Amino acid sequence: MTDEEKIKLPKMNELSIDLGTSSYDETVNLYGIEIGNPVVPDVKFSYDEKIGIMRAKAFDNRIGCAAVLEVLKKLEEEKFSSFFNIVASISSQEEVGLRGAQVAAQRFNPDFVIVFEGSPADDSFQSANKAKGKLRGGVQLRALDASMISNPRVLEFSKNLAREKDIPFQVIVREKGSTNAGKYHITGKGIPSLVLGVPTRYAHTAYCYASLLDTEAAVNLALECIKRLTLEKVKEF
Repeated sequence: MTDEEKIKLPKMNELSIDLGTSSYDETVNLYGIEIGNPVVPDVKFSYDEKIGIMRAKAFDNRIGCAAVLEVLKKLEEEKFSSFFNIVASISSQEEVGLRGAQVAAQRFNPDFVIVFEGSPADDSFQSANKAKGKLRGGVQLRALDASMISNPRVLEFSKNLAREKDIPFQVIVREKGSTNAGKYHITGKGIPSLVLGVPTRYAHTAYCYASLLDTEAAVNLALECIKRLTLEKVKEF
């Protein structure tokens, strides 16, 4: 959205949900709904096998959480043993200042970070050659956004791996927006950080679309990065 479109959105105090009750007491006593309770759309997950597209709510960043779990599952299945201690973190409050990532970065103090993101797909309203991210275009490698300029050596490392393993990818530059890498890459002396995005249409709406192919590409590239990382390689970044 443009800044002008954002201004036209209703403010929080202009929104309401009518339950049919006649008083605050009825709402609390009959339904157990109180001030501060969260409200979410009731949307069921679905998958269209014909086009390989998933539909559900909050792919930004439930799709990232799913990718984290899938990476752990595959590492366990392969009985992969790494020089590094692999830690998985699913952080809250990314949308309100990357707060969870800031705490996690200080708590774990990692040597290298892979961030999974439900990243905006622009292909629903832009042509394929202009879209920064498109469904079934592969994992998104983020070169720049509002919170981070990616380490070029980390970016080249991941691109070379993707080419070697025939993992589809697309490189994007975003003028706005940020990911948890925005906190990780400036923690301590600076942590090499790689953002792997899964293109997601209508990311902050009740119905999102994402590709299984892109999700698998993100998972596979993360796995290859983990397998290739050594202490010497990290020092090169």
